[in-house]
Amino acid sequence: NGKRWEGAVHAISSMLDSQLRHNLHSYATLIEIKRNSGKWQEALSVWNAIQQHHKGGERLSQCLAKCLDALSTANQTQRALDIFESEKPKDYVQLNVYAAALRACASTGQWERALSIRTEANWRFRKEANKYYNVRHASTAEMVESYLTTLVVAGRWKHALNVLG
Repeated sequence: NGKRWEGAVHAISSMLDSQLRHNLHSYATLIEIKRNSGKWQEALSVWNAIQQHHKGGERLSQCLAKCLDALSTANQTQRALDIFESEKPKDYVQLNVYAAALRACASTGQWERALSIRTEANWRFRKEANKYYNVRHASTAEMVESYLTTLVVAGRWKHALNVLG
């Protein structure tokens, strides 16, 4: 299995190093491969390279979410949350990035921080959520699941049940 990841990393890296046009989908794939192979430093390097060439859009948000997941998977939760804090004011940041930040909180049981992130996402995306989904909160299944996981890891069962109720 480790050899497969190495092969996939080599194939994607070769593609990116060649004359082929770079795109955010291939970068997102590379970050995911680096995360799954335990190479968070390299995933972070890919993210840093992306920032030099791309300024926004849904795919950039996807790349950031994958980078945050790579860091939190490697027990680099504080680094992931620091990057989240520096990037969240930017226009390209979408709910998937907030969900990744919630997953980072879940990895260490930071339920109070998760509550703050969830509340901020609800305020930031409320207009958009009301426009498209006619709901009060900008909660996606991914957001709710990440938040509930944080509460459970922190032993806040009663609060988790209140969220569900």
